[in-house]
Amino acid sequence: MARPGISKLGLPPKKYRPDRRATRKDGLIKFETEEASYTEDEFRIGQLRRVARLYPSLFKKNYIRQLRRRLRKGVEGHRPDRTPASSIYMRNWRVRVVGWLWQLYADPRSAPVTTAHILPTKWILTPDELMRVSSKKLMKRLRSDLNRLGAKKADGFFFAFLHGEYNLDDGCFHLHVHCLVSKGMIAVVKRLKTVERARLRKTTNSVKRSPVLIRKKPLKNLPGPFSYCCQSYWPRKGYHDGVTGDWKRGKKHRIPEPYHTMFLLWIDQWKLEDLALMMKLSVRAGKMKVCR
Repeated sequence: MARPGISKLGLPPKKYRPDRRATRKDGLIKFETEEASYTEDEFRIGQLRRVARLYPSLFKKNYIRQLRRRLRKGVEGHRPDRTPASSIYMRNWRVRVVGWLWQLYADPRSAPVTTAHILPTKWILTPDELMRVSSKKLMKRLRSDLNRLGAKKADGFFFAFLHGEYNLDDGCFHLHVHCLVSKGMIAVVKRLKTVERARLRKTTNSVKRSPVLIRKKPLKNLPGPFSYCCQSYWPRKGYHDGVTGDWKRGKKHRIPEPYHTMFLLWIDQWKLEDLALMMKLSVRAGKMKVCR
């Protein structure tokens, strides 16, 4: 029998609910509200209708129509469809996974714990390549890389969730993962950084950025770092400095159409389990546990 997947998580303890508590000095809870997720899905429904009208030859109308109907279910107050393309569904799930990551971080047996960002060299994809790629295969390759670098023997845990952004400079989707990493798995990610740097040097890609970033400072303003590890919104973000060639981070903006619709139709194909990678972690009785 297959083990329960990450979509089977129950609610975390109240003190780790990201929608109810934060450790910021100003006390503000930055986690998106239910109202915001409903508003986002309403917007997505409208955009899908608009894109179907403006780009009739680019997408199959029945795919867009079906996704609109499924998003409409949640907006109208029914149980939201279980699709990562729905902001309502993703908020409900993110309350759970962010909360359980927070509890794992609070457990002194997990220390040290930090966050990481991994952008594998071959994960910069044109829109056509995105529509053909499998999230399952991407995460499987990442798992294999980590295992070759010693993940199976390392202590601690590794959690990653797939994210992406659309870059106007090259017209590509830059897929990556945001991670929460513990103990010996931190050293494994550091070894991956060396491997990915070597891979980047062999490509003709003009992007100048570190393929792996590991946070060195203590985590603060909780649960912000955990919420960042599993996002449901893909932005248009980042640009190259024309003078230095450095990779810059600008203000977060929405992906322009028709590329935002491409993102929605692509991610709608997958389950949460296809977008997440857990190593030394499991879901048991609705809780996220470390496999010690």
